[in-house]
This record gives sequence, C-alpha cells and structure tokens, in this order.
Amino acid sequence: MKKLLALLLLSPLVVSEELISLDDFFTSEEANAMSSAELTIFSLEKCSAITFISIGGDNPEVEDVGDIFLETAFVYRVDTEPDMDWEVHQENNLQTTQKYFKEYQSHFLDFSELNPGEAFSDLMKEDLKFCIGMYEIINGEEE
Repeated sequence: MKKLLALLLLSPLVVSEELISLDDFFTSEEANAMSSAELTIFSLEKCSAITFISIGGDNPEVEDVGDIFLETAFVYRVDTEPDMDWEVHQENNLQTTQKYFKEYQSHFLDFSELNPGEAFSDLMKEDLKFCIGMYEIINGEEE
C-alpha cells in the first residue's frame, strides 16, 4: 500500500479549489451534509496528507504517522461499506489522500515562496494540531 501511495504522489499536480482549514470545513454546509463516518474518513485522509507534507513526503520503507492515518481511513472505509470490494476502497482511499496531498503541497509551496524562513502557515499549523489530537485518539492517548 505504501509503495502504491508513493507512486501516486509522483503523478502530476492537480489542485482543486482553495484550501481551507479543517476547522473551517467542519462549520461548512458540506460538512453538515456528511455522516459521522464520512467526516471521520475525510479527517483521517486529510491528516494523512498533511502529515506526509510535514515530514517531507512518504518513505515507503518506514511506517510513519501518515501511514497510520491512511491505514485507519482505509479500515473506516471498509467498515462503512463492507459489501464493496476492498481494492475499490483502497483505490478511493489513495486517490483522495493524493488529492489532499496535492492541495497541501500547493498551499505549502505558495506559502514558502512568500514567507521564506517560516515552516508552516497558520492554516497548516491548525490542521496539524487537529491531526495530533486525532493521532492521540487513534493511539488511545486522549484525556
């Protein structure tokens, strides 16, 4: 799975609409129309993507926190729709995470060009903070 993700991340950059923070997304009409499971999957895939950006990409030889988010999202996808073939879930999981990776990558590159010397934008810091909280929940470390 990791090697497939690495190959997908090397494909051409395609970015959709402007990136908004996870907090802003959760207050949007689009989020309100989503089920709890869909929001969980969305959050996990976004966290996988931003984590890969924050550590400089995916290393297929090492399981890192981005992989944990990716794999957890895959499990949620399978649990949500158990009748769907697991390979379809895997492909959907990888494509969606790749899309989010490219959005964060574009944002990161634009921010870095305008703000040399600063590691991450406020949006990325907010999203990473959210993802740290999710990681703690996944690992049973929440208070």
